[in-house]
Amino acid sequence: MFVQDIERSTMAYQIVMNIMDLADRIGASVIAEGIETPAQVALLRKAGSIAFRGISTASRCR
Repeated sequence: MFVQDIERSTMAYQIVMNIMDLADRIGASVIAEGIETPAQVALLRKAGSIAFRGISTASRCR
C-alpha cells in the first residue's frame, strides 16, 4: 500500500485505513510503501499493526 498523501488528503488517509481494516478482517499483512516523514509513520502506527518500508526506514537501493 502506498501512503504518500496520507498527511495532506483525508480521502487518501481513509483509503489507507479501509485497506488496513480489510486486511485485518481477512488475516492479511499490510506493508506501507513510500513513507517519507515521521508524521506518516506516526499516523500509520496509530492505525494498527503494519510493516513499513520507505525513505524513513531504510536507505534507497541503487
